[in-house]
Amino acid sequence: MTKQILMTLLSFFLGAKADHAVANNAQGVVDLVKENIRAEVSAIIFRSLMGLVIAITTIFALLQLGRALQIIFNRSPYGPYFEVVTFGAVAVAGFYVMLQLFRPPPRIIIESSSPVEGLDIPGLLQRFSHGLLKGYMNGSTSKSNTNTHRTLEADF
Repeated sequence: MTKQILMTLLSFFLGAKADHAVANNAQGVVDLVKENIRAEVSAIIFRSLMGLVIAITTIFALLQLGRALQIIFNRSPYGPYFEVVTFGAVAVAGFYVMLQLFRPPPRIIIESSSPVEGLDIPGLLQRFSHGLLKGYMNGSTSKSNTNTHRTLEADF
């Protein structure tokens, strides 16, 4: 969704030729951005609700499993030992899941002995974006495209 918002704003700023065109396009851009933000917020709310339903269902299922295991363990002479082993296994599994969820993302480290030592990535990205915008502006101002309304979303 962020990509769509950026493309909408970029096409607005690149496509504005005159002041009256800016005034006419401004409301359309605001409407498009509002639609994209509304869709993103709706998706976040939906994911949160689905996560809540899944979490509640999982907790309820674990409680039911615990009750069933407690009934089974009470009938066995080794019941307390089984309870300790089961609790330990669930605790270790929960700890492992928490570590996997909250581990930091892997870092990309470029060693100084690698062949990309002299590569200027920000400068390369700046030249690429400048060339992309220059090519887009040259293509959108040609005389053959006067009747068609080009946008970045339609082109890409």
